[in-house]
Amino acid sequence: MRQTSTDSGPAVSGSGSQVPLAVDLDGTLLRGDSLWEAVAILLRTRPWLLLLFPFWLLRGKAAFKAKLAGEVSLDPSLLVWNEELVTFLRGQHAAGRPLFLVTGANQRWAEQIGAHFGFFQQAAGSNDANNTGSRKRERCAALSGEGGFDYLGDSMADLPVMRAARRALIAGANSRLHRRVQAAGIPIAGVFPSPSGWGAVWRTLRVHQWPKNLLLFVPAFVGMRWVNGTVMLAASWAMASFCLAASACYLINDLADLPSDRRHPAKRLRPFASGEMPLAFGFLATPLLVAGALVIAWQLPAPFAWLVVVYLGGALAYSFRLKRLLMADVMVLAGLYTVRILAGGAATGIVVSPWLLLFSVCVFSSLAFLKRFIEFQDSGTESASRAYETDDAPLLAAMGIGSAMISILVLALYINSDSVRILYHEPHFLWPACPLLMYYLNRLWLLARRRELTYDPVWFVIRDKAAYVVLALVALSMQLARAV
Repeated sequence: MRQTSTDSGPAVSGSGSQVPLAVDLDGTLLRGDSLWEAVAILLRTRPWLLLLFPFWLLRGKAAFKAKLAGEVSLDPSLLVWNEELVTFLRGQHAAGRPLFLVTGANQRWAEQIGAHFGFFQQAAGSNDANNTGSRKRERCAALSGEGGFDYLGDSMADLPVMRAARRALIAGANSRLHRRVQAAGIPIAGVFPSPSGWGAVWRTLRVHQWPKNLLLFVPAFVGMRWVNGTVMLAASWAMASFCLAASACYLINDLADLPSDRRHPAKRLRPFASGEMPLAFGFLATPLLVAGALVIAWQLPAPFAWLVVVYLGGALAYSFRLKRLLMADVMVLAGLYTVRILAGGAATGIVVSPWLLLFSVCVFSSLAFLKRFIEFQDSGTESASRAYETDDAPLLAAMGIGSAMISILVLALYINSDSVRILYHEPHFLWPACPLLMYYLNRLWLLARRRELTYDPVWFVIRDKAAYVVLALVALSMQLARAV
């Protein structure tokens, strides 16, 4: 905490330590909003209830919160708290200061959270009326008695309460609130700053994952159409559509996985799981991203637009159910990557051959098995890999390496087939692609086995210099096979 003073009053002193302190919940004690936390739980457990929200809201905010509290029980141990503030409040409680939790959240949740911490004398939330603004001010005054109270809050909605308080304590990064409190002549007893979550927007949208959508250019690359401006423009628009769709799916996945992410040693640092980014951003941004993806998609050929819909449906099914099903998770992951290649062909008017499809399915199946294998290497527990058990790791490796070798076999059969002469005049120049890809895919598995590859293998490939060397050599062999 940073203690401050204004012209209107001094910083907190020992003489004021027995003044009752009323503490807000959402955005103050809680790094987030209890209402959105409850919506995230419904999204994971009973998403169809979200469709009833407009009808619940017709009865008013307080009734909406009460209905939501009746459907959802918050687990305080899985919420993200302002630890600096918790430490401060424990110290104030130990010093004998009366503490009250006064919040706009429903009374049931307020009592659950108050009992969780144990240092609040009473918890006051919303019942028949929304406990915000002037009503919260009256509740604070009633709880504290004639001696007055100090108030700890974070938003402009708390300003009426702060005007009635003896001193204000400010949590969060709301500089506008700080200025308004100072302008109103309210003594500021302390500030609990926290970084604004909006700096994490790009990480929340997983912009670093967008290069995966370069797969939409594969049909143009394989079809030797990369010098055609019209084709490349269509592929670029297609990639933009898939980037928006992918970000929407990542947001939904992260919102639905909040409890498990918060238990995970690495995933707990994700913006939503850590409380760095408001959950409201995910719920509000998702429909906008989906709308943007579909608007772009319908400017391209209709088959492409339908493939975007298929991708969205598959990705959501994976997030909510399929990733916990044995083998189905791997097949869906491989399928979602292959859909990108199909979509690239649909957007550019390039026919994707069965050879390319079969090759892609085998390669991406290998990478999907590799992803699960890496999770075992990382944690060594069954829960890390959903439907798999620890003893399955060697089998995952065998299936993944086998899929990689089958992809090389498919490539070799293609080079030796009559179909190859449709595009290539001298197909024997393509043979070096087989050992090059064999080298690289086996290299990935060896690095994973040595724990040198510890995250998403597709993202690793995008960042790996060796991948670009192999890609350049394969492109050279393709050019020689076509041009000689």
